[in-house]
Amino acid sequence: MRRIILTLCSVLLLAACSEKVVIVDKPVGLSLHIDEVKGTKIILTITSDDPDAYYSYCLWNELAGAPEFLLEYLTEVAETNYEVRKSNGALKIASFVDLNCYRGTRTLRATDLTPDWDYTVLVFQLNPTTHEVIGDVLVEKVHTKPVEGAPLDFRFQFQGRTITVVPSDPQRPYFWDFDNQLQMYNNYMWPYGWYYALIDMYEQYGFMEHLLSVGTDVYDASGDHFEEGEICTLIACAYEDGELTSEYTEVDFVFRDEQLQLLAGGEETEEGEEGDDDL
Repeated sequence: MRRIILTLCSVLLLAACSEKVVIVDKPVGLSLHIDEVKGTKIILTITSDDPDAYYSYCLWNELAGAPEFLLEYLTEVAETNYEVRKSNGALKIASFVDLNCYRGTRTLRATDLTPDWDYTVLVFQLNPTTHEVIGDVLVEKVHTKPVEGAPLDFRFQFQGRTITVVPSDPQRPYFWDFDNQLQMYNNYMWPYGWYYALIDMYEQYGFMEHLLSVGTDVYDASGDHFEEGEICTLIACAYEDGELTSEYTEVDFVFRDEQLQLLAGGEETEEGEEGDDDL
């Protein structure tokens, strides 16, 4: 069930196919509105006077250098990233502007930010052919909210195809999930990147409050498809008032001989009594 939900949400987030690029190389009016500021997210809406004009945005802080240098650096990185992904076959039909730019009115989410931190939002028009910045750059300062948290530890038990999650505090809500480890690294660079992106997606569609657990949670994974020898990563973390409020806990398990078996330190653990693994 946990994987089925992820698959359905992923389909909803698929981008549209490439359209014919209209060249707008004269400055147009852009406006920026900060809709919501959270601990690790900023939700913003950008509006363009010309629906054909391409623009982009980024977040800057004092550690990144001058905004002018940052814009030049970001466009160079964007170009390099696009060429690399195109050459290795990761992009089939997407163009540079598909990957890096927006048009019209868009509500966007800047995520995985540092709580209680100063940021500057930069919005700028781009020439879709030369990738040069056109006109003035919109600048708005934002300070993310502090996030109060407390430790929450977890124990995990694996028996057959059943996963049991036991939190150290039976009263605090938390979110846990798992997926194929290789896909996490291929698509999100690391497991926490996958976990954070998954939560952000669920929040956008209003699912999070229905996916939280409180106290011991027992999950029957017999409906999930696993390949023999497949390694998965499971992550759990406290989630309260729309924020992650504890350090996350991460464990790996393998599907072998029709059972889920806990891995520790990259090595398979010995099975306990009646095939029960516990961490």
